Amino acid sequence: MSFTAGTSITSPHGEVYLIHGLISRGGFSCVYTAHMHPDKSKLYAIKVIDKRKIHGKTIEHIEREISISQQVDNPYLLGMKEVIETQVQFLMIMEYVEGGELFEVLKTEGVLSLRQNIKILTQICSGVEYLHTHFICHRDIKPENILCSAAEEPFDVRLADFGLAVRFDEEVLNTSCGTLHYAAPEIVGMKESYNEMCDMWSIGVLAFVLLTVSFPFDGSVEEVKEKIMKGEIDWERFKGKDLCDEALDFVKKLLVVKAEKRLKAKECLEHPFLHLLDVEDDIDIPLDIIDDFDL
Repeated sequence: MSFTAGTSITSPHGEVYLIHGLISRGGFSCVYTAHMHPDKSKLYAIKVIDKRKIHGKTIEHIEREISISQQVDNPYLLGMKEVIETQVQFLMIMEYVEGGELFEVLKTEGVLSLRQNIKILTQICSGVEYLHTHFICHRDIKPENILCSAAEEPFDVRLADFGLAVRFDEEVLNTSCGTLHYAAPEIVGMKESYNEMCDMWSIGVLAFVLLTVSFPFDGSVEEVKEKIMKGEIDWERFKGKDLCDEALDFVKKLLVVKAEKRLKAKECLEHPFLHLLDVEDDIDIPLDIIDDFDL
């Protein structure tokens, strides 16, 4: 079932949402913009999931996403305002974040300023510190799951999509999941269980991508897996980028094969790199935009 502009949705609490238009459509869901009637000042995103098209692990992911999204309360995490469930649908109501995915911003802009990159990393680390403090591991940190308040600088970010998130105080983490290029060695190798520090590796890859406009690993799927497990990172990509020692140190202390030796989220927030521009003017990284940049 799809909605058209002007369609009204009433929650169990009596709140009425009016649909504006379609944002995106997937195999079993659609996302719409809407406002709460009669207040038009704030937009919401409503993800409508067709229950008839989902089963098995997909149902588990959706139920987990709903549960965890309703628990989080942090300015850098996209929580869920409420969920409306009918016989055939889940309607997940979230705040609308206008700028879209960081992935798309990077494809369009190519290179972001040093100040913006530090801002992104600081806000993501703040959100992840909140998650880890509340025993939640995200497990899929990447630009596609980071939403921007605007499509151009300056903007704030929020970490979204809790479909793979899990409470590590309630169950053992032993499932291979996430996105290969952002996956930690302990997930790729899957010889034993892992912990929330897998998120810190993903933040390290995110930082590498933001600062160099490239991945730390390349090659075939099997080659990338082997490089991740061995920690064979192409640090040469930092050369010639006019990046400070603090930036390289920050990334190196996250992309560590042994999970227990990586920086924790709180330690990241205390690292000199994230405080580099506390009292300085805005600085642009003089990087050439890579024509074939493709995250």
